[in-house]
Amino acid sequence: DFREGIVDVSRFLYACDNVNTKYNVLPLDLSTPVWMRGPGETTGCFALESAIDELSYKLKMDPIELRLKNFATIHPESKLPFSDNNLKELYAYGKQKIGWDKRPTIPGSLKENGMLIGYGMSVGAWGSGKGMASVRAVFSVEGNLLLECAVSDMGPGTTTSMTMIAADNMNMPIEKVKFKLGDSDLPPGPSQGGSGTTSTVGSAVFKACETLKQQIIDLAIQYVPEFNGKTANDLMIKSEQVFLKSDEQVHSSIQNVLQKANKKNIELTIVSTPKSADQIKHAYITYSAHFVKLAVHPTTGAIKILQVVTTGDAGKIISPKTARSQMLGGVVGGI
Repeated sequence: DFREGIVDVSRFLYACDNVNTKYNVLPLDLSTPVWMRGPGETTGCFALESAIDELSYKLKMDPIELRLKNFATIHPESKLPFSDNNLKELYAYGKQKIGWDKRPTIPGSLKENGMLIGYGMSVGAWGSGKGMASVRAVFSVEGNLLLECAVSDMGPGTTTSMTMIAADNMNMPIEKVKFKLGDSDLPPGPSQGGSGTTSTVGSAVFKACETLKQQIIDLAIQYVPEFNGKTANDLMIKSEQVFLKSDEQVHSSIQNVLQKANKKNIELTIVSTPKSADQIKHAYITYSAHFVKLAVHPTTGAIKILQVVTTGDAGKIISPKTARSQMLGGVVGGI
C-alpha cells in the first residue's frame, strides 16, 4: 500500500496539456518501505529531468531554452496561480555563475587538459506545506520570552529558527528568547519533516507573538497613565518598549507595564491551522536549479566534478546559515 509519489512532479513542473501518470503497486514478501530522504517529487525529478535533457539533444535545443518554452505560469494540475515562482531567475543566475555560454551544443566536443568537459543542469521541486501546531508563550515580568511546542528537531535547526522568528517579531534581543521543544507534555506540534516544520510552527510562533503584543498594549492602555484613553492602533512595541506612535518620546518598558498591571507574566497558547481561505487560492512550490561542470577522462571514464552552482527558490529565509548548509547538503547528497 506504499507509494512514494515519485511521478507527482511530472504533473506540475512543466506546462503540458497531455499528462497521465499511474502506479502499479506490487505485493511482495518484504517489509513496507518508508521514505528515507527527499521523498517523492524530489526523487522523481531525476527521471523527469533526465528525460527533458535527452529531449533537448534530440531537438538540438539548449536544455534551458526547452524548459523556458514549457514554463508553467500557473500550476498545470490545480490551475491555481503560484504564490511565488522565481524559477526563471534561478535559470538566469545559474547560467551566469557556471558560464553556461561556454557549453557546446554537441556532446563530447569540448576538451580541457586532455579531459572531456560537460555542462549539465537540472531542476528540483518540492511542495511547500503547512500543517497545524500549538505554541505556548510565556512573557515574564523580567522581560524574557519562553515558547514551548512538542515538535522535535532532527537537525535542521528548528530551535534557532523559532527563536529568530520570535525575536524579530517582538523586536527584542534573541538572548532573551528561549524555545523549548521535544517533550510530549508541551502543546502538540507537527512531525519533523516534509519541509513544513518552519512554516507550521513558525506561523504559530508568529501568531503567538502578535497576540502577546496585543495583550501588552491592552495592559498599557489600562494601567499606564500616559496611554490612558488611547487605542491599540495608537501604540506600537519595539526594543522592549511600548511607544506612542505619534510621539515616541512617550513610552514605557514592557516590564513596567507588567509591574503596573501586577502581573508576573503573560501566558497564552495559540493554535496555528493549515492554510487560510486566502492561502488555498494559490499553489505553493519550492524550486532549485543545479548547474554542474565536470570532466570525464576519455579513456578511463573517470569523472571529476569541477564546479557546482546551486540556486534555490525557497521563499522567506529565516536562518541564512542553516539554509545555506541545507543547500550544501543537497549538493553533496546529489553528487
